[in-house]
Amino acid sequence: MIIRFFIILYILSQTLNACVCSSQINSSYNDYKNYIITRLSKQEEVLKILQKSIETNKNTIITQINIIEKTIKF
Repeated sequence: MIIRFFIILYILSQTLNACVCSSQINSSYNDYKNYIITRLSKQEEVLKILQKSIETNKNTIITQINIIEKTIKF
């Protein structure tokens, strides 16, 4: 009877350890996922700024080319 009690107690403790471990893994995964989402959001903002800058530079270069073409024609 006592042996059965200790066996049941052992099985329950192992199950509890598995639940705790699973909870820690889930928490770590969620923390990492949130970290990655935050980093990607920041990169997206920076890329939008870079895209606007590239567009501005492109327009400036087009304007300069037009001025040079007009100057060369005259």
